[in-house]
Amino acid sequence: MREGDRPAVPLLSPDAVIERLERAIGPEPERLVAFDADGTIWDVDVGVTIFEALLDRGDVRSEAAEALVKDARRFNIPLPPGAGAMEAARALHQAFFDGRYPDDLAYAMNAWAFAGHTEAEADAIALEVLEKLRVAERIRPAFSRLIEWASKTGVDAYVVSASPVWIIRAGAGLLGLSADRGIAMAPAVRDGVIEPRIEGPICYGDGKLAKIRSTRPGAVLLGAFGDSVWDAAMLRAARVPVAVAPSEKLLEMAGSIPNLVVMDAFL
Repeated sequence: MREGDRPAVPLLSPDAVIERLERAIGPEPERLVAFDADGTIWDVDVGVTIFEALLDRGDVRSEAAEALVKDARRFNIPLPPGAGAMEAARALHQAFFDGRYPDDLAYAMNAWAFAGHTEAEADAIALEVLEKLRVAERIRPAFSRLIEWASKTGVDAYVVSASPVWIIRAGAGLLGLSADRGIAMAPAVRDGVIEPRIEGPICYGDGKLAKIRSTRPGAVLLGAFGDSVWDAAMLRAARVPVAVAPSEKLLEMAGSIPNLVVMDAFL
């Protein structure tokens, strides 16, 4: 069956998805599954929210100012005379919503704009945001079962997101995973203090797959789970690609993702 020119994508239960994952296991010693976070594991954007929490605190620090102003000038985003870190950060954030600041750079900026903060400070803000959003209550039921299955089967589970790494590591903890199972936008850190630049691949779109491979070189991507076209690269690379609450655009490109299925994450 087809809807217009779009190929139909099978809708599977979590148990049926697990059966597919089990059938896809080969002899390789290192295997992993990758879950997108926002829109996939939970139904809220934690990345934008943690950046907005930083803005609400008025705590974008001077260490980020030069890089923020540079991005604003690069994309012809107006700034008031003598604009500092806070003014530039707010202008870039608005430009992102207006479509004048590219998504990948905006999500990266959401992370490196914490420059001058210690990792401990960023971790504390992340925990506050997760609690305020009640993210633990918004985790879709299927993911607890998938992670339990992965643990029992010797498959490593990772959360892979374009959100700042501190909130993804904290979110991984809500799933019973260790902090190092969070792969996300990670700024450089020197002596425990965040710097205004991303270290390694930008974890967005194709960069998600690049980040997975740089984190776990040689490991087989057994399964990947995502909701948007920006998850397409890791979905294509997985033996079992799974869409969760997929966007219309992701469904439109289903024909380019062999063996794509949709999982009902609420069962």
